[in-house]
Amino acid sequence: MADQDSDRQATRFEASISPGDRQFSMADVRGVDVDWMPGPRDEGRAMVTAVQAAALVERGFRVHLLRAHPVQPLDPALVMDRERARAQLEDRLRGGGGDGEGNDRAGDGEVG
Repeated sequence: MADQDSDRQATRFEASISPGDRQFSMADVRGVDVDWMPGPRDEGRAMVTAVQAAALVERGFRVHLLRAHPVQPLDPALVMDRERARAQLEDRLRGGGGDGEGNDRAGDGEVG
């Protein structure tokens, strides 16, 4: 039983969140800390735990769990160091198409 509880805690759900039978404002959601992401115009999309989903339902929101995502460590290959991140940001701010390391993504041979 303890293993099942820890598995549930280590799972987040992609959820669609919409008003129930009445109008809500963002102030109604403030007590629940969720990670919002883009979704259709009439609903919000978020990553939520089971506890967060229950809290939203208790507040009157309609919550549909769409996919389960196990919580796991981030792949180190996806993490860039500060210098590479800074170079990539500077390149984007200059309007370049590269990846911040002088690599041309546009394929035309020119470097930002």
